[in-house]
Amino acid sequence: MTAPLGLPDDVTRASAAPNEAYHRCGFPDRAQAAAFVAALSRFVRGPRGTPYRDAARGAVVWSRTRSDSDAVDLYLSDAALRATTEAFGAPSVLEVVDHSALPAECALLFTSTSPAWGMEQADEHLRGDSHE
Repeated sequence: MTAPLGLPDDVTRASAAPNEAYHRCGFPDRAQAAAFVAALSRFVRGPRGTPYRDAARGAVVWSRTRSDSDAVDLYLSDAALRATTEAFGAPSVLEVVDHSALPAECALLFTSTSPAWGMEQADEHLRGDSHE
């Protein structure tokens, strides 16, 4: 039996705000990306994460595993970036793109309604993005 992901029913690009900006943060491999997502999910679902759980404008993370390496790009919504900064300090942002400019290979990884994940759960969700 599989556990529900806690993601919205409509995980298409239309499910997010059309003009939302996303902040690309690069990770050298899936393990580091999974560790980050697990920590962020626990922060957002914890007591200090309340401001980032708004259903309409809460924390959202899209992921893309690069085809030319083991690296993973995570695209953080404004709320996810603010949560990251509050919890861990400002991340290194490689670029900012509009929602409509997210790469076609991106998969919705985490939303503010997702449960808190451990590293293994986050890695499992990232593997779903990697087309292995």
